[in-house]
Parts: sequence; structure tokens; C-alpha cells
Amino acid sequence: MLLRLSLDDNRKFIDYLDDKGIPSDIKRYGCKTLYQFPALQQFTRRCDHAENLLSSVTTLPVHPGITDAQADYMIAAINGY
Repeated sequence: MLLRLSLDDNRKFIDYLDDKGIPSDIKRYGCKTLYQFPALQQFTRRCDHAENLLSSVTTLPVHPGITDAQADYMIAAINGY
């Protein structure tokens, strides 16, 4: 699940969730714009919208194996921030 953020420090929130055991693919995989990868740098054309989008979202784990208790835990952690 993609979660749109509008906090003073989005990275701090992502780190907070990680500390609570709620991983974000944004942090786990070091998400960045495609043109920031070495293999694609020759095609670089700066896109502020892409960079802004990546700095304003995080992901939450969602899959059929998530229990109601795990979902409630994530909700409580988010609301507790």
C-alpha cells in the first residue's frame, strides 16, 4: 500500500515505522528516480515531480497474510506518531 505523507520530516516517519517493525520498500530498496541509477544516467532528464513524489510517500506491507492484529498494530503505530 502506498501512503502519501505531508509531514515536516517524512524520512523521520519512515524511520519511526521501521523501528516499530513496519518496513517500507522506500527505505528497504533505497527507492530513487530511474535516472539516478547508473545504467540509465545517459538518459537523464531531471524530473522534479518524480523526486517530489518519492520524497512524499512510503509503503506499508499489505498482503493476504496480514492478520487483523497486524493491521491494527500498523494503524496504532501510524496514529501514535
